[in-house]
Amino acid sequence: MVWKDVAPQHFAGPASGTYADAAVHGAPGAACGAVADAAAAYARNAVADRVLLAAPGAPVAAVVRTWRGDVAAWDQHVAAKDARSPGDCTHFCLPSPVTWAWATALLAAVADVLDGAPPNDA
Repeated sequence: MVWKDVAPQHFAGPASGTYADAAVHGAPGAACGAVADAAAAYARNAVADRVLLAAPGAPVAAVVRTWRGDVAAWDQHVAAKDARSPGDCTHFCLPSPVTWAWATALLAAVADVLDGAPPNDA
């Protein structure tokens, strides 16, 4: 298995930027914004790191680390189409610098696996 970091969400309002926290704050459809609390925004990846990557014998051939670049790309999400559709602070525009970075990192990870390199989990 090749594992890629879960991309952060960038909902404006909550420090984590997550949709769940935005719903609690009453603004899940708000505009996208920068993440203020990186540790809270990384929570899904922290769980994956513990469950998938730290488990002995986990079938992970490569890890594609994209989160650090993704967290700064809050302005690369799908833009609002009109006033009724505020946009999407979870998915990134296609193509975008974010998705090109994902593709480049994935190709490099697969090439490393095929060459027999150890997993990149740094």
